[in-house]
This record gives sequence, C-alpha cells and structure tokens, in this order.
Amino acid sequence: PNSRVFVANYCHPLPFVQDVRVAPNPVGTGGILIPSNKRVDGDPPTGIRIEVVLATRASGTKETPGAVIWVTVFDAVGNVVYGKTQMKLDPDGKALARIWDGRNKKGSFVAGGTYLARFEGRENNTAATWAGQAKIGIKTTK
Repeated sequence: PNSRVFVANYCHPLPFVQDVRVAPNPVGTGGILIPSNKRVDGDPPTGIRIEVVLATRASGTKETPGAVIWVTVFDAVGNVVYGKTQMKLDPDGKALARIWDGRNKKGSFVAGGTYLARFEGRENNTAATWAGQAKIGIKTTK
C-alpha cells in the first residue's frame, strides 16, 4: 500500500504537485519487486518507489517533463545514502518517480531505520521552485 507522507513547501508551491508517496512504506531491506509499468528507464526491478504525484498531467515529454525534480535520501544523521537523482516522468504522465534499491553509495543495503527523502524541484516555464520531504521506513529482515 502507498503511504501518504508529510510534504513541506519551503518555497513557492508548484501548482501541479499534488502529493508525495513512498511505497511500500515501511519495507524490508532490499524492497519488493516493482511492476514494469511502474518503473522508468534505469530503475532497478526491486526497491522502494518514490514518487511526486502531479495534480494534472505533466506538460512536456518523458525526456523533458514540464518540471525537474530531484530526490536525495538521507540517513538519520544526515548522510546522503541515495541521490541527488533526477526523477523521471511515468509512462502515464501522472507522476515523477524513481525506484531506490535500498542500497547506499557503496552498494550495501542500508540498515533498518528511518530515512528522509528530500525533494527539490523547479517548474520549467516559470522557474518556480519547490521543496518537500517524506519519511521512509526500512525494517531489517532476518
């Protein structure tokens, strides 16, 4: 199931950002198999889907969406474990998304705990900026 998460607008909100979702949340180390229709180019087949849901269909194309949004995942003490990675437009045009495979920059699975996904975005036509965040729960599997 999708987990609705807290979204903070630190800058001017982008009018087409509706929500931020992380699924599954919490998840076991290594994530789950993500269906191919929910992955975008370059995403691993298993992991945690991180998405910014758009209020309306995004303008632009898959290669050049109407907004640019990056995601960075931090551990509890502020170390970067994933990112800064540009999110890509879903095939249906309703979300910008990435799959995080639950690994740190060294390629090891992260430990169980709470992680923070931080989003930074810019709308291409108006140069409006946006920031948001979501918590990600990782549970250690035995």
